[in-house]
Amino acid sequence: MIKRCSFCGKLQDQVLRIIEGPGRLFICNECVNLCREMLREGTEKPNVLSGDVLFSLVPLPDGKHRKGSSQRRQDALQCSFCGKSQDDGVRLLAGSGGLFICSETVNLGCEILDFEEEERTIKNAQEMKRRQ
Repeated sequence: MIKRCSFCGKLQDQVLRIIEGPGRLFICNECVNLCREMLREGTEKPNVLSGDVLFSLVPLPDGKHRKGSSQRRQDALQCSFCGKSQDDGVRLLAGSGGLFICSETVNLGCEILDFEEEERTIKNAQEMKRRQ
């Protein structure tokens, strides 16, 4: 099966990694890193190639619907990956096609990518050592 990022539309052979979520939902390493930067800086970033904004920071809900509140809104936006809502205290980013990704899912994606990068670095170092 050919995988395509659900947010930017890039195919698996156009990016370093595609992370699979529930229900044939995918996100590429480039979108994960873009989301990480946006959450860290609190600003939107345009796609370098097209200039389009792929993600928008979703405004935080008003104080009466924050984490810990017993009152949950029916219209609360939810992460398309994990189902957590703004009322759970997560920050959401809106992507294309009505998709959302939360700060916790972005952090998990970053952990996956960072672990795989570390593994590649170790493997490359071992390979270089064997060649010497």
